[in-house]
Formats: sequence, structure tokens, C-alpha cells
Amino acid sequence: MKKPWAYALVVPLSAIFLIGCEPSDELGSKREWSELQAIEYQRRDQSSPAESPTLVHRDGYDILGVRSEGSTDWTWVLLNPSYKPKVKERPQGRAWTLSQSDYDRIISSADVAEPVHRFLESRVKK
Repeated sequence: MKKPWAYALVVPLSAIFLIGCEPSDELGSKREWSELQAIEYQRRDQSSPAESPTLVHRDGYDILGVRSEGSTDWTWVLLNPSYKPKVKERPQGRAWTLSQSDYDRIISSADVAEPVHRFLESRVKK
């Protein structure tokens, strides 16, 4: 004998379970921001001068480090984010540029999402 009330319970509960198991944009974005924060913290007091720009591969992410203009401070850009916002830069709002050759090298050697590609292109010195 079929029990129709069981279907009325199982289907909605299954949908809730499946939706709850998918990573949300908010959680995924927080992980991406935490990767940028971690690399910024690790490199903040780096005594040896690193070449700018520099590419870092960390936990499946490609991260670009560039020196801020007129400063020894670094700005970090996540090149291959999966979650919104599609351009993640830490700290935000610092002035920095790329040479055309550095831009070409980054685009050819790293996994760069399209919105980040356009963002980097806007930072190329003309």
C-alpha cells in the first residue's frame, strides 16, 4: 500500500538537504578573501625584497602580488575567483600599475578569470 503522505515529506526534505549542501556564494567568497588575507599577512613583514609583480600559487588559487606605487607595501589580487565579487584585491584602493610585458606574462602563465583580466588590463601603463 502506497503512503502519499511520505512523498509529501520526502521530496521537500530532499530539496532542502540538497540546497543546504551546495556551497553558497557567500561562503565561497569568504574562503577566497581569507586566502588573500593569509598571503598578505605572511608577506607583510618580508625582509627580503621580492620581485614585483610576483605570482603565488596557493591552495588552487593564483594570486598576483604587486608593489603599491611609491611604497614597499604589497597589493594582492586573486586571479581566478569563483565567487562574487569577481575581482578581489587586498588591500583595496591602493595605486599600482603593470607594465605591458608583466601583464602579458601574467595572462600567459596564470589562470586569470575574465573580469580580472579586464581589471589587470586597466592597470597597464600606457
